[in-house]
Amino acid sequence: MMGGGVSETFKRFRHSRGYGVHSPFAYRLVMNVVHPGSLYEYYGYFDIDATLASAGCRSCVAWRMRADARLLLRLAATLRPKKVFVDPELHTVYTTALHAADSRMPLTGDPAQADGCGLIVASAPTTPL
Repeated sequence: MMGGGVSETFKRFRHSRGYGVHSPFAYRLVMNVVHPGSLYEYYGYFDIDATLASAGCRSCVAWRMRADARLLLRLAATLRPKKVFVDPELHTVYTTALHAADSRMPLTGDPAQADGCGLIVASAPTTPL
């Protein structure tokens, strides 16, 4: 029998909703980025949906990309990085999300410039950083 399974799950659920998060920065990330609420919508969501529709993405993968791009938009809008590295192999919906957060945000796909970036958007094993 595993001890504390339900208890740990409940604690994770509460913390993912902001309960028990003591850092004001971390609390703001949870409330504004991870779980912004169902009535809260960013203006860039339309651009993300239009990019996926124009690319003909209608599968389950497209729904995951949509959720990830929306999360990236909220993260970039909250953190306001001065420069972002974006893996050139990624779908254009992610650059759309970043431009929706700030159209003047400089993006780079050169791994040599990634160390000067405030945010790195990459697919796990494919980008050598």
